[in-house]
Amino acid sequence: MILRARTPRELERKRNLLKKVNGVMTFFAILTIVGWLGILGYSIYAQFWYDPYSKSKVPVPLPRSWAGGVFKIEVSEGGNVSYGTGFSIGPQLVITNGHVVKKQKIYVKLYTDQGKEIITGYVLWIGNYKRNVLEDIAIISIAKKRIRNQKQIFPLYRGDEIKKLDRLIALGFNSGHKNLSYVPGQVTSLTRQDRLIQHNAQINMGFSGSPLIATKNKQVIGIVVAEEDKTVGKQRLITGIKLAIPIKEVLGNIPANYGPHIGIMR
Repeated sequence: MILRARTPRELERKRNLLKKVNGVMTFFAILTIVGWLGILGYSIYAQFWYDPYSKSKVPVPLPRSWAGGVFKIEVSEGGNVSYGTGFSIGPQLVITNGHVVKKQKIYVKLYTDQGKEIITGYVLWIGNYKRNVLEDIAIISIAKKRIRNQKQIFPLYRGDEIKKLDRLIALGFNSGHKNLSYVPGQVTSLTRQDRLIQHNAQINMGFSGSPLIATKNKQVIGIVVAEEDKTVGKQRLITGIKLAIPIKEVLGNIPANYGPHIGIMR
C-alpha cells in the first residue's frame, strides 16, 4: 500500500474541521451542564422559595402559606360524591369531621386552593360521631412523598382564654367550588351544655371540617362541625346557629398515638 502525503492545504482543512467538531461538542456539553444546573436550581427554588399559594385570597392577618394546608375533601361512595374540608395538623396528618368521610380505611381525594395539588389520602381513624358530636372527628394520612411544608401546618390552641366576641375566621371550601373561601365572624357563646363553640361566621355547605381560627393569636380554636338542628314533631329544623368543636375536646378524643405527630402550639 502506498501512503499519499497530505498537502498543507488538506492538513489545514482537516484541522479546521476538527476545530468545528470540537466547538460543536463543547457547545452541547456546556448546554447540557447549564440544563442540569437549571433543573437543580429550579428544584431548590421550588422546594425552598417558590410559593404556589402566594396569590391565594387568604386574609391579611393569616399566613398565605396556610392556603396549602387547607383541603377540599372529595369522598366517593357507591356512585355518590360528597365534599367537606380538612386541614394539616402534622407533616402527614389532615383532620376533618367524621361525618365528612363516614368510614375509616377508605381512600379520599384532597384538593388544595384552586386545584393546585391533588393528593390521595387514607382515613386512618374516625370518631363515634353518631353518638357524640364532640367525637365528630377523623384523621387522614397523606402519602409520605407529599410531606407538607412546616409553614402549612396549623397551630392548635389549647388554652382557656377564648372569650365571647373574640374575632375569628373560618377557612374552607364551598361545595362545588375549587377556590378557598374565608368567612369572618365572632364567638357568640361558650356556655352551651354540649360544650361546643357557638359562632356567627356564615359558613356554607362544604365547610364541615374547616379550621376556626382566632385572629388575635392566629391559632385554631375549633373545627367547624355543623349548624344546630332541632326535631319538632317529625320535622328536622335547622336553627341557623353555627357550631364548632373546641380544639381541647378534639385533642382529648383522638387516640393518644397521634399526639406526637401533631404540631401543637402551646
